[in-house]
Amino acid sequence: MFSTGNALYLYGGVDDLHPAGSNQLSRFSFNMEDNGQFQYQNLTPGRYPTNSVESVIVNNETAIVFAYATVSNSSELQFTVGEYSVSTQSWFYPTINSSAFAPSIFFDVTLANDGKAYITGGYHSIDSQTVLPTTDVWSYDPVTHTFQQHAARNPALFSHAGVGLPDGTIIYLGGSSFDNSRIVTAQNFTSATIYSPSTDSWRHQSLTLPTTIPEGVEFPVYPHDLNVVLGPEKRYIYAYGGNSEDNVTPIRSYNILLVLDTQTWTWYMPNVEGVWPTKRLYTVSGLLYDKYFVIYGGYDGSSTFFPEIDVLFLPTQTADGPFNPSGFRWIANLVTNETHEELNYQWFRSSLSTASKVGAIIGSILASIIIGILLYYCHSGFRRYILNFHYQLWEPRTGEPAWAETMRLVTRVILVFLFISLTVILLFQVAGSAKAVTQIYEDSPDGTVDVPDIRICTEGYENVYISCVTSSGINCDEYISPLNLSLHTPFYSGQFLNITCQLFRPPATFRLSDAVRSGQNYGFRIMFYVYLLGALPSVGYTHVTLYSASHDPNRYVYFDEIAGFTSDEIITWMNIDSNDFTATNILDLEHMSSGTVHYKVVEKQYLNGDNWNYVGFMQHRTSVVDIQSDVRTSKLYNSDFEAAQRLPARFVIAPAMYGRIIEKEQFIFPLINVVGYVGGVLGFFMFFQEFMFGFRPQSPWGIVHRWSTGSLKRSISRNLRSRFDALQTPVPLVNPVHRRFSSLNVRRYGKNSPVEDDDYSERNSAAAAAAAAAAAAAAAAVVVTGPASSREVSNHNVPSNSQSTVIPVCTEDNDRRRIEQVEERMQLMELLFKCYYVDDEIFRRLDETMRQRSDCDARPNSSTTGEGVISRLFRRRKTSDAIRNTTGARESPAANTLDDPEAIRSLDNPRPTTVSRDMEQWVEGVSSGVNASPWAQHAHPPFQTPRD
Repeated sequence: MFSTGNALYLYGGVDDLHPAGSNQLSRFSFNMEDNGQFQYQNLTPGRYPTNSVESVIVNNETAIVFAYATVSNSSELQFTVGEYSVSTQSWFYPTINSSAFAPSIFFDVTLANDGKAYITGGYHSIDSQTVLPTTDVWSYDPVTHTFQQHAARNPALFSHAGVGLPDGTIIYLGGSSFDNSRIVTAQNFTSATIYSPSTDSWRHQSLTLPTTIPEGVEFPVYPHDLNVVLGPEKRYIYAYGGNSEDNVTPIRSYNILLVLDTQTWTWYMPNVEGVWPTKRLYTVSGLLYDKYFVIYGGYDGSSTFFPEIDVLFLPTQTADGPFNPSGFRWIANLVTNETHEELNYQWFRSSLSTASKVGAIIGSILASIIIGILLYYCHSGFRRYILNFHYQLWEPRTGEPAWAETMRLVTRVILVFLFISLTVILLFQVAGSAKAVTQIYEDSPDGTVDVPDIRICTEGYENVYISCVTSSGINCDEYISPLNLSLHTPFYSGQFLNITCQLFRPPATFRLSDAVRSGQNYGFRIMFYVYLLGALPSVGYTHVTLYSASHDPNRYVYFDEIAGFTSDEIITWMNIDSNDFTATNILDLEHMSSGTVHYKVVEKQYLNGDNWNYVGFMQHRTSVVDIQSDVRTSKLYNSDFEAAQRLPARFVIAPAMYGRIIEKEQFIFPLINVVGYVGGVLGFFMFFQEFMFGFRPQSPWGIVHRWSTGSLKRSISRNLRSRFDALQTPVPLVNPVHRRFSSLNVRRYGKNSPVEDDDYSERNSAAAAAAAAAAAAAAAAVVVTGPASSREVSNHNVPSNSQSTVIPVCTEDNDRRRIEQVEERMQLMELLFKCYYVDDEIFRRLDETMRQRSDCDARPNSSTTGEGVISRLFRRRKTSDAIRNTTGARESPAANTLDDPEAIRSLDNPRPTTVSRDMEQWVEGVSSGVNASPWAQHAHPPFQTPRD
């Protein structure tokens, strides 16, 4: 990669589409006039595809590209030089003597102040066992298009990075080298190698490691493949990433930034803000606008290429002042220099500043209009709702001091805060919930199991014929098909011989079962035999791989049978299969070996990306059937016999279980769990408050009843009045029992009453005034007989909205009326409690029991009367009819009372009975203190027994 004109140019390299190398030239830039938008452009491609390339730019116009590539039809690598003109977008390939250069990779090309490009290091492989490094140093003159050899650098370096310094020298950082024992050593950060073109000499420079390393940052000990650029002040060298590899530690990649001061030869490690790039190998870099260090591409070392671009903002440094470690940041926008976090916040803020702000303004205007209309037309109702809300919070009980209610309110506020905090924390846990896998064993109803696809690849054998037979003796050769390896060729470690592959793909009806039910299918195992039609070699291998028949990429690639694969999935599988990165479901057999594979069918149910899955039930999943297997290998028992049969390998495939394993993925902490936790905490908080501050009765009305308005509210009042106003008695608990208790203001006792409607208050005040006037008139008209202190006049039945004539009432009638009013009041209270507070099931059961006992007591004994069975049955039926008639007669007045006012008034003067007359005499005697009746001497009135 080279940079010029505030753009980056990339040539060659490898990716998923060009695994052997590319000749594509691409241009990367950022539109600084349009919020730093990334721009990509394909330019004129080069002549030779390559995966080992270095380039330099001369005078910001001509790029010199050095590469080892395949030239013409030859299969051998050659050293090539191409010159690209940035202004004309054209290529020029000078004639060079490429035989002077050995094909090499991991070399370095650096442009020095003398205008020449210096080529150093690298190595090339003779075979997998021999690697030849090079110590050669060459320079290329772009004016004369000639090469010149210089003093060698010992030991040889590869994967190093060079930077041309202002004094004309070139410093080389990092890199690895070989010694005579082929042990890889590395040039660490404590030293560097400097080459002087003017003197054609080499020297070592000691470097000082950074004094402070940010917490959590892993410092590379043996770096190579560093990305380095010289800063615009021509003093500091910025080195990013790289990887380390030596004879002890395995290869690993880094994403750290180091800064080298070329005056003091000291390393610095600044603390960089923002999101750090992904760790990866073989990245390329360049400097744009003298302040943006751009990192592109990379490879994870296995099968993943990273088409990522990361931009590091470099703060301004001085050529003679101290190093400024602050201001370094990985940015997501080159115009504002914002990091990813700031950009996300800015996006959120900008989204609020556009559509959300407009919506907020419109909503505020509409809300203001609605509130204004409500205040204009319903100002009294609005005040009532505010006060009702106040009474819901501040509700001290009668006689309770203010400090107790204050403590209760403070405790409630604390508990509400804890409850909300816990709910928010639990919701965050739901959003970040990890996933777990639950295994479920599902037995097959018919005891059979699917058979997997089996790919059999033989290495080193020619004219291979593969045969198979089941334990039931059924031949299955017809299901084995050869594979066209020109579409895709698998690779196995240590593979140096020719390879051929065949695929066993049975139909869905081909199933295996246990030995007991083997007659219903193809048996309980399959035996495979690898035969050679030609001579038996001395070495060879057989590689067996199992795939699920419903999710087999081989069927897609070679036979185009199975749909549902994406191009990315196929590319990933081909990369893994081409690099021998698969470690499961593989049986590797050496020459003259046998093996056994026991497999299990596993259905993996993965959660989709739907947000509904966070709820915890009815989750959306994607099912993929996979194979899990256990393998065992051994040498053939009678190898001479197999050799005579030209049978280098054989193996057995059998199910380990006759069913399938379902691996169901689910969130560890779904939303439904939060509901349980929140409910438990809420119950505990309610218990704690009740335990500390006592029980407070709960109203049978809810929010719907309390906060209803308009016709809904009127319908509630209308239904209550139609059902409970038939008794024509003041409502208990909110009205005094007698007018002499009116000074107590009963409504102020108990829980604070909600603020009433103005019209209701006016009607209530008018009714109270009328009642007071009527009471005064009645008191004046009453003829008092007897001591005034022992008589009271009741005016509860005086209508408030009509004129009435006050008739003098005698004392006896007055006392009787007071008792009747108490009865009516008690009846209304029972009805209210029955409808809203009490379940009367136990009362109904007791009533039925007592009625049954009364019937049994009243029924004569058949043994003494001499009645027969038929007579008793006939008498029982008549008795039952009589009871029903009696019960109906008893219950009908009470039932009609609720709906018929005339019925309740007819009950005011019931037909006299003996008990009622005795009751009247008892009441009269108690009230007057005179033994007016035989019952006056008793402390309690006479009651009827259940039998009466």
